[in-house]
Amino acid sequence: MNKFVAAFDQWIRSSFVEINTELEERYFAQEDRAATGNANDTIKQTLVEEGRVYIIDLLQEGNTDEGKRMEVNPRDCDTPLLQQV
Repeated sequence: MNKFVAAFDQWIRSSFVEINTELEERYFAQEDRAATGNANDTIKQTLVEEGRVYIIDLLQEGNTDEGKRMEVNPRDCDTPLLQQV
């Protein structure tokens, strides 16, 4: 496991779990559990910002299922996928 995969793995097993658990607890506490709108934007944004760092490293390295290195400018990482989180 290289350093980028190890860092991502560590994040997924620690901070991500904590933040995601808090987000899920807030959803479950809502009367309408399907309402995933803007109520928890701060928590969702934290997940996006923390995860983006690791994802950019992995994409630049080429350690993805595409098997190729990608040129990624961190300023351009407001992709629709990350915006949906």
